[in-house]
Amino acid sequence: MIRDWWKDLSQRERRLIACGGIFLLIFILIYGIWLPLINDNKSLQQKISHQHALIQWMKPAVAALRQAKNTSSTPIDTTLPLINIIETSLADSPLSKAPRQVNALNDKKIQVEFERVVFDTLTLWLEQCGNMGVTIENLTIEKLTETGFVAVRIVLYVQ
Repeated sequence: MIRDWWKDLSQRERRLIACGGIFLLIFILIYGIWLPLINDNKSLQQKISHQHALIQWMKPAVAALRQAKNTSSTPIDTTLPLINIIETSLADSPLSKAPRQVNALNDKKIQVEFERVVFDTLTLWLEQCGNMGVTIENLTIEKLTETGFVAVRIVLYVQ
């Protein structure tokens, strides 16, 4: 059917359709395959450089947290619930005004979430917690658009 249609076309019409098909193929190759690959590649390179910048931004804090972990600790009163100890610690720190949510997961484990907190202040408070014998089980940090601020979810426990 298509072969018969093709044979019925004049030589000029065949060339015109063939050239149009070639241009269509080139268009599809460029805009359907080549350019999306290049754009994805650029996007991935930007993500990688963003992640490298984030790593460089967090390296000093990691060093401070490791140092805090290695310092001698003053044990906390284990008769008090951990949530009370953490709430008192937060109330006595510059983090007292930071929007947060504190949930007790059990007697010896809590989750603390900060919507927006200064990263350096957070690391100082975590160092203070480490000195009291509180350990970080899980820490998730998301850098916010405002310089120096992060959103954080922390799971803390005491043994």
